[in-house]
Parts: sequence; C-alpha cells; structure tokens
Amino acid sequence: MPENPQRAGAVLIDGKGIADETIAKLGRAVATLEVPPLLVVVMVGKQAPSLSYIKRKEAAAAECGIRTRLLQMDEDTEQAALLQAIASLNDDEDVDGIIVQLPLPPHLDANAATKKVSPLKDVDGFLPANVGSIALHGFEPAFVPCTPKGCLDLIKSVGIPLRGKEAVMVGASNIVGTQHL
Repeated sequence: MPENPQRAGAVLIDGKGIADETIAKLGRAVATLEVPPLLVVVMVGKQAPSLSYIKRKEAAAAECGIRTRLLQMDEDTEQAALLQAIASLNDDEDVDGIIVQLPLPPHLDANAATKKVSPLKDVDGFLPANVGSIALHGFEPAFVPCTPKGCLDLIKSVGIPLRGKEAVMVGASNIVGTQHL
C-alpha cells in the first residue's frame, strides 16, 4: 500500500526531550548567577485552571533554579488596587519578571493590567515594546512570547528550514493567530 501523501513530510518531534534539555540548559545558566531571578505571578481570584497552570510554571521555574512568588489577590479586587500592585512590582528591584495571570475577573480590564507591567519585566512578552522589537530587525526584545518561541524551537530542533514554507496558526490571542486588517 502506498504511503499516505498527506503524511509524506511528517516529522515526529520529541517535545518532552526538548523541554528537558531546555530546562537543564536554563538551570545551568541560572546557577551561574549570584542571585537567582524572581518571577512574580499576579492572580486575581482562584480559578482552578489558572491555579493548575501556575503550579506548572512554578515547578518548571524551580527545576531551573528560578524563584517564584504568587501574588494572590481577592476576586473582588478593584482595578486601581491591581494596577497599584503591578506598579509596586515594577518598582521592586528584587522582582525580575511579572506575569499577570489571565483571564482576570470580568470587572477588571486585562489590557490595562498587562500594559501596566514594565517592558523589562514583561515575561509574557505581550507588550508592544517587546512585540515590536521582535518584528523589527536590529532590535532585541526584553522578553519573547513563549508560545511562538516554543513552536519555533520545536521546528528548529528537527532542522526544518522555515524560509518559503506556509503555516496555519489557530488561536485568538494577541500573540498567536491574530491578523490585523
């Protein structure tokens, strides 16, 4: 029976192996630092999926020697209090990175919260300063969004050249799958 033409170019990528390699490499780099970086995750409310996601982030960070702290805020936190908390983290020299865990409760403006994070602490890489630096040659972003970076790293790991290829992206975030017309 002939090979399925739809799968002729398929390549199996060992994502777990690549993740383990990446964590080990990052751990070696962090071990050379006098003080390990501190990542603060800001979470408003207690949504189970977000808590599970944060626990995975904390575990991966711990494997690399990165310190983490969860700033858990009440579900009824007001916008001004959230923005003030983020501003305080921006000003805290011990804090190297900030993630505002989304989604936020409906009464809060997620765009205002993410915009409040300093571009130098924008671990998600969501801010225009970081996204723009990626888009323009010769500029180095402080942080790169992890989903597209991870996808590119996976593709590069198997030596697939990207130039001239077509891709389909499915998603609806500002980083993955958005098309501005």
